[in-house]
Amino acid sequence: MVSEECLDTEGASVIPGTTITILPRMLGYGGTAVVYDGYDAHYQQHCAVKVSRTANDVAQLKHEAQIYRHLGMRTMGVPGMIWSGKIEDKHAIVLSRSTGQQPLTSFAPMASMETFRAVGIKLLACLREIHYKRVVHGDIKPPNILVFEPRSGRVQVSLIDFGYAVLMNKQYLRQAAEASSYSIARNVRGGTCIFASINWQRNTSISYRDDLESLVYTLYFLKCGALPWCVAHKGRVQALDTDHMLECKLQMCQWIKASGAPPQLASLWQYARDLQVDEEPDYDYIIHTIFQDF
Repeated sequence: MVSEECLDTEGASVIPGTTITILPRMLGYGGTAVVYDGYDAHYQQHCAVKVSRTANDVAQLKHEAQIYRHLGMRTMGVPGMIWSGKIEDKHAIVLSRSTGQQPLTSFAPMASMETFRAVGIKLLACLREIHYKRVVHGDIKPPNILVFEPRSGRVQVSLIDFGYAVLMNKQYLRQAAEASSYSIARNVRGGTCIFASINWQRNTSISYRDDLESLVYTLYFLKCGALPWCVAHKGRVQALDTDHMLECKLQMCQWIKASGAPPQLASLWQYARDLQVDEEPDYDYIIHTIFQDF
């Protein structure tokens, strides 16, 4: 626990009606929200406070709050939502947070095969949990995965940023089955093209299979430190145009073989690509068969 006397509260603000203080240290940011360090005086622990950038971004953060509320406080590998509500003309959600976590991006390329496998298994376990609760994350990528002390042998991972998540209820599945293109469901989610599935790029309804496919691209990046459809330009990593990106993704098995990445990634990629839109992954098969011989 952290004593309040040890906190740097200069520039901090308390969320009205709560015991939560928003500290002036930014933890991260995206197109629609900024994440700040926070402190809950009641529980005497740090938390993460995600605030919409503008009034126009409120709807997406409310949607994310609904997903966290649906998942509950005890979904393995997912932060629990402590509070959600309005702050002036913006919206905020407060999430549990473990200190010492770092984005998965920080550990690429990962040399240790043992740690790499442990991270992969933990992420599959997280996906199994959220998929069991009918949630598709929709934006699996290294910045949305936090890792705790991967070099200590105590690997823990957390999935964050459910702003583009989809609830696989009967209405969604009916729309997905009837739609010839993505139509209605596409409007409630975005995502990151670099790590997105082929279905996402083709405007086809996303489901559990697409989280798995994005996980393959994420693990490939973790192992190799780059993706085949990204190039270095003036010190920055840039993606190829979307058509070339799609061509590269369609040849993923060849890229995995050529790079020396674990062949199990190719097996997982093919497994995900073969799933139907309403088909649930067999995680026992994935973990105990595909990933067994890592």
